[in-house]
Amino acid sequence: MQEYSAYYRTSEIIGEQSTREQLADAGRLLAVQVAYHMERYGPMPEEMRAKSLALVTEAERDRLAKAMELFIKALALAIVIGGSSRPSPVKD
Repeated sequence: MQEYSAYYRTSEIIGEQSTREQLADAGRLLAVQVAYHMERYGPMPEEMRAKSLALVTEAERDRLAKAMELFIKALALAIVIGGSSRPSPVKD
């Protein structure tokens, strides 16, 4: 749990220092990752969504830590890229 807690604290700090636009960019990056994961492995089981951190197995804890790491990387990437290289929205 120490690794997860460290990632959580880091995400809080970097999240507070991020703009709304950067958080939105990170959310879009994570949405792509989630979509890929669901396409490959299927949806997350309902019982996993309902668990508290105290009840997770070691493997689940490792996945949660990896998820926090991906969030931090996505947010850092959004900060580094900034708004200048964002593609324009698709118009119908």
